[in-house]
Amino acid sequence: MAIVAMISGEWNNLAELTAYSVQASPNSTKKRTGNYSIRLDGGSFAFMQKTIPALNEAYLQYGWLTTNNWSGATFGLRSGGTWLVSISRNASGFLEIRSGQGGTLLATGITPITTDRWYLVELHFKLADSGGIAELRIDGNLECTFTGDTKPGSETTFDNLYWISWASGPQCYYDDVVVNDISGPVNNSYPGGVKLALLKPTADGATKEWTPSSGSDHYALVDEVPPSGTDYLRATANDLVDLFGLEDLPPEAQSVKAVALDFHGLKGSTVAPSRITQIVNVGEVDYVQADQDLPLAEGLVRKIMDENPAGGNWTVAVVNGLISGVKSRP
Repeated sequence: MAIVAMISGEWNNLAELTAYSVQASPNSTKKRTGNYSIRLDGGSFAFMQKTIPALNEAYLQYGWLTTNNWSGATFGLRSGGTWLVSISRNASGFLEIRSGQGGTLLATGITPITTDRWYLVELHFKLADSGGIAELRIDGNLECTFTGDTKPGSETTFDNLYWISWASGPQCYYDDVVVNDISGPVNNSYPGGVKLALLKPTADGATKEWTPSSGSDHYALVDEVPPSGTDYLRATANDLVDLFGLEDLPPEAQSVKAVALDFHGLKGSTVAPSRITQIVNVGEVDYVQADQDLPLAEGLVRKIMDENPAGGNWTVAVVNGLISGVKSRP
């Protein structure tokens, strides 16, 4: 692993989140990049959560905009329901790193947070009795650092990101969330302000073996934002393949950190096919990924690829030439 989570809202739904309250919604009026962000309004028990593999150290970023002044914690890393570290805004407008949910102060930032402005918040956190690290950056600049005991209880790992508001709390917008662990040769440190872009299908590929709900253009049945449940492709047997050409990256893209293959769908029953494998074609060679289970209710199945399977790092030219696809599996 390296990148363990991405959240952008670019599908115009909340499928990238694990759980959320009714105050969370995709939003198109305020976004850091792309066409959408995720908005979290103030409200009783307002929250959104992303479960990740259990880690004791990670680097993460999130784009963040608030529309009103407030003080208190809005983000934390948790183990189950236990807060281990939180980022709060104090009464003077500066961000703080605190143990637990707004507990012991570890460090205070130097940049006053104002309303209606996007900030890139980055956190490096290592959970430990001694030698722990809690370091905060805003817009790429170091704000504050704490080293020492960052372990408020008996928990040895964290396994979810958690954003909150409250009845009289702030209205916040979030975009371009990325979490890196420290393994692997790439994407093992600060994300560095990376921007997330959605590349939708634009053409059918050379193989079209799934059954369309209507018409003959397969890509046109899977290019909606948000995904539609009224037109679709269906696999009626195992090992059927559908391939698609994709949009190019935005003109501003200069480099590529990773590629995520996204599939929206479900299995109709426990009868095969009930799984998929995602495919990326680079240089006319298919690179078939590991089998992935499908949910019984429509959901997002994602495969993150930190490196080009053909060798080396991703480039803009390689990504702009990608063919993506899916194979039905038993």
